Amino acid sequence: WGQKLCTDEEYKGLWNMLQDYLNSRGLNNLLYSYSPNLDGNWTEERYNKRYPGDDRVKLLGEDAYQWGAEADYISQVSKDLDFLTSFTKKHNKLMALTECGYQNIPDKTWWTGVLEKITDKYPICYFLLWRNDAKGYFAPNITDHSADDFMKLYHAKKTLFLNEIKI
Repeated sequence: WGQKLCTDEEYKGLWNMLQDYLNSRGLNNLLYSYSPNLDGNWTEERYNKRYPGDDRVKLLGEDAYQWGAEADYISQVSKDLDFLTSFTKKHNKLMALTECGYQNIPDKTWWTGVLEKITDKYPICYFLLWRNDAKGYFAPNITDHSADDFMKLYHAKKTLFLNEIKI
């Protein structure tokens, strides 16, 4: 987002100004993530246009929501995560699905049929589902038709939720 609101150099300048300001106020324990939207056609040249730099970013991610057909979503996310896997290895960064989901979850097996298949395939350190509000939801409640499938993802060996992480 914001692609049409400023130039690439203005974007990087704003990033650096904000990060420097926060650091100067003692907030130097933040994990900065560069996470553009789902694209399906990332190249190193295109990705680097707004990439703030290795000294500014610790986590590389993507905001990837399914808005259309499942096959299109899986294809786009897979292409992007193939690219990000290579990019993160070259730059020694962590990788995540920084925002993801399927609004109102029309597919009752989306959690294991789509999201788990994607997350199992790539070295992501986390995925974050988007918000639930009056306009719609991205995480099911106990009565949702996808709740049983969500619980399968919840209990998967590779999946940890906050209450399971020991610090």
